[in-house]
Amino acid sequence: MKAMSELLAAAGCVALGVVALLFYRLRCRWQFVYGLGELVVGMAMIFLALYPQTPNYLSDTWGPPLGGWLLSNGVAIIVGIYVMVSGLDNAARG
Repeated sequence: MKAMSELLAAAGCVALGVVALLFYRLRCRWQFVYGLGELVVGMAMIFLALYPQTPNYLSDTWGPPLGGWLLSNGVAIIVGIYVMVSGLDNAARG
């Protein structure tokens, strides 16, 4: 079971690397659109940082706080992709 979760984690890293390459191409070809996307994601991250944290993040129902887990991991993934795109851009510029 542990080997399967490690395999899935490795596959996720590879898949997100491909996503980062696609975002890098988007940044190179359509900088304005990419910049607007950065603004939207940045505003969403600021909102999530300032939103009052509750046990059931963004939910009025009782149950496991799956939404909060997804949001926090989603923000971490977005930041990771952003850093990879920035790294690709810096490497391309020399």
